[in-house]
Amino acid sequence: MKTSNGSRWNPAALFRPYLTPLTHLTCLTVCVLPLAGCLQESSLSPKEAVAAATEPPALRETSDAVAETSTILDPDDTLAEVDELSISNAPVKKISTEIEVPANLKPSAATAEIIKLANAGVEERVMLSFVTNSLGTFNLRAEEIIYLNDIGIPSGVITAMIQRDHLLQGTSGNVTMTPSEPEPSLPAPAPAYEPGPTDFSTPVPEYAPSAYASDNYSPPIEPEPAAADYSDYYDALAPYGNWVDVDGVGRCWQPTTVVVNHGWRPYFNCGRWVYTDCGWYWMSDYSWGWAPFHYGRWFQHARLGWCWSPDRV
Repeated sequence: MKTSNGSRWNPAALFRPYLTPLTHLTCLTVCVLPLAGCLQESSLSPKEAVAAATEPPALRETSDAVAETSTILDPDDTLAEVDELSISNAPVKKISTEIEVPANLKPSAATAEIIKLANAGVEERVMLSFVTNSLGTFNLRAEEIIYLNDIGIPSGVITAMIQRDHLLQGTSGNVTMTPSEPEPSLPAPAPAYEPGPTDFSTPVPEYAPSAYASDNYSPPIEPEPAAADYSDYYDALAPYGNWVDVDGVGRCWQPTTVVVNHGWRPYFNCGRWVYTDCGWYWMSDYSWGWAPFHYGRWFQHARLGWCWSPDRV
C-alpha cells in the first residue's frame, strides 16, 4: 500500500517502537535462564549430579531419614548392644557335673532316672516312654511333685508317673503290712493342789517407783542389715539348675527348666504380676523364684538359653 507521498506503507513500522524492548527482554530471559541452571548445578560434583538425577525420590527421602537417625543414636545404647552380643556368645565352662536334689527329698530309683533325663534335656515323649515301661514305682509325695515342677518336668509326665504307680500297686499281689506300734501309756494324773495356811505376819515390801524408773533410758540400737552375700545363692539354687562360668561375666545359673523347655522365658512362665503398695511384683510359682526374679539380672546366651547372674552384667 502506498501513502500520499508515494512511499509504501508498512504496518509493522507502527509497532516497532514497542516490539524492540520486548524482543530484548525475551532474548535476555532466554540467555539468562540456562546460565542460572548451570550456576545451580555447578554446586554439585559430576558424580553427585548423576546420583541425584538417577535416585528415586522415595529412596532419597529414606536415605536422608537414615542419615538423620544415625546422628541421633546414643553411644551408650550402641555399647550396650555390643556388650549383649559379646555376652551371648561368650565361652562357657560348667562348674559342677553332679546332680543335686534338696535334702528333704527321698526320690526312688525310678524318680532319680526321670531327674537325670530332665537334666539331660530329653524330650517329653522320651520321658513318657520311660514311665510307661518302668517296673519300679516312683512313690511321689508332695515334696517330689513340687521339685519335679520346679525343674520343668511337664505335668503330663508327672501325671503318668502317678498313674503308673497305681497300676503297679494294683497288680502286685503281695502287699506287706507294717505292724502298728502300741500306743504309749498315759502318765498318772498329778495330785490336786491343796493350798496351805496363809501367814499374814510377814510384811509386804512397798513398791518404790524410783528403783525401776530412770530418766537416762536409751532404746537399744538395732544392728545394721548385713550386705547380701551372693555365695548363699549357690547352695540354694544348685538343686534346681546348673552353675556355669561365663567368660567376662563370672558365675551364672542356668535353670533346669530351660534345659527341658527351650521356649522358657523369665517373667513369663509359671507366675504372674501382682500390683502391691510398692508397685508391680512378680509372684513366681517356683520354689527358687525368691532370688532370680528379684536380684541380679537375666540374660540370654546363645548355647544355654536364659541364664541368671547374681551381679549386674
